[in-house]
Amino acid sequence: MPDENKLRALKEADFQVRRVCYRCAFFDEGARGWGTCRKITYEHRKHTGAPRQASVPVDGWCPQQETWLEAEALLGEHRRFNEKPQ
Repeated sequence: MPDENKLRALKEADFQVRRVCYRCAFFDEGARGWGTCRKITYEHRKHTGAPRQASVPVDGWCPQQETWLEAEALLGEHRRFNEKPQ
């Protein structure tokens, strides 16, 4: 059972769970708040070879984001604070 006082305090603070890269199905976690995006690729100007995945901060966002359903399930009662889609 969730703590209703905690949930009320979060609501009063206008707390939101943001739609961010970290929760996206295309995100691969790296180090120190960064990772790579399998959806956004580019050809590097200084290097040859296959297209690269873009480096992105964990708190970034793009309109192609696909939130993991598993991540939604893990939020439990905190899902009520999910940011509304833009």
